[in-house]
Formats: sequence, C-alpha cells, structure tokens
Amino acid sequence: IYNHIYEHSDYFVTLSPTHFPYLRKVMRRADYHKLVAINNPLTFCTISTPDILGKKKNIVLVCARMSEYHKRISLILKTWRLLQKKYPVAGSWDLKIVGEGSDLDYFKEYVRIRKISHLHFEGQQSPEPYYQEASLLLLTSSAEGWGLTITEGLQRGVVPVVMNSSPVFNEMIQNGIDGFITPNNDIKLFAEKIACLMTDAELRRKMQLAALKSAETFSLENTMDKWECKCKISR
Repeated sequence: IYNHIYEHSDYFVTLSPTHFPYLRKVMRRADYHKLVAINNPLTFCTISTPDILGKKKNIVLVCARMSEYHKRISLILKTWRLLQKKYPVAGSWDLKIVGEGSDLDYFKEYVRIRKISHLHFEGQQSPEPYYQEASLLLLTSSAEGWGLTITEGLQRGVVPVVMNSSPVFNEMIQNGIDGFITPNNDIKLFAEKIACLMTDAELRRKMQLAALKSAETFSLENTMDKWECKCKISR
C-alpha cells in the first residue's frame, strides 16, 4: 500500500525524517525523492510567556491514554514508587495522570496495593490547565509517530523527561537543554533525571525557559511555510 500511495502522489509526507528508514525498508524502491517530512504544529494557539513560570507548582504530569501496551504507564508508576522511596525531595511533589482508557482500573489497583503516595488519577480532562501548572512531563510510550504531548508541554514551559523508545524524540527534544531523553526501559536513570529536576530549581527554570523557546520551532506558521513551499513546487 505504501508503494501505491507513493506512485500516485506528488509527495509522500511523514511527520519526521526519522520515519524514512522504515519506509525505505518496506518499500524497497530505487528512488525516494518524494519523501518529505512536515511535523505537526503546536496544539494551542499561543506559546506562553516566561511569566507562566511564576504559576508553576511541584507537579509532574502525564497526559496519555490509559493503555499499557501503547503507553506503558506501569513504567511511570514504578518510577514514581522508586522516587518516593529513594529521593526525599519527591515527597514534596505530586504526580497527576490525565487520561482514560481500558487499563485505568488496573493502574489504580497497582497504586492501591503498593500504597504509592502523592499520585492522582485525574480522568479525562482538558489538559491545558494541567500543563499551565505542571513543571515536568513524563512519557514512556512504546512508540510514537510524533508525541504531541511533548510539544504541548514545551509551549507551556513544562520540561519533558522521556524514555528513548522512538527516534522522533531526538528531533523534538534537545537532550539536556529543554528536556531529558533517557535510555529506554531504564527506570533507575529515568528516576535520577526526574529527581535532578525536582532538586535543582535553577536548572529546572533554565530548562523551562528553553522549552518555551524550543516551542517556536513547531509553530503553526513554520509548519504552514513547509506546506506552502511544497504546494508551490508541485504546481
């Protein structure tokens, strides 16, 4: 089907050039000049000003569908349990999980049995108010084509800490500058990076400011410019 689409299109558009290797592998063509990468634009209409940092609380946020297969929420629950046991600073932070899904009851039972504290399941809610008050964002998905929650967080000054399960994360996050990308499945190092940001307020603020700046890269205007450029060429 990919080859059929490719042959009957002016361009074959993906969200990121990190998807190209997979397409080359499955399509096995001699030429790939039609492959183009144009990212999704920002979700919200505006990028927050640095003033929003004055509203930030000691909140770690997860916005995801409650599906273990796709989102691996259990890794976040295990990480939070480790943080509460090993890092005293975590006792002054709360984890808020926004989203619904088929595995929500399982996650709630996991937390109840293990008596994991400072963790709140918020259900299906509009995420923007949560981004406005959160300081950190966690993502442990098994794979993502883009990872929209990352750019949503960036434009509200929320520092992402993600497991490196998808090459696209390296396009969205400048590791150590506006977020952290940790080895996939490494709960220990994941927790260390979260604890580092919890402890170091100066570093956290620096990375929050960098996140707001990085969000400009994914603005609607920049994305539209890419589309307009390709549409003009194809005429």
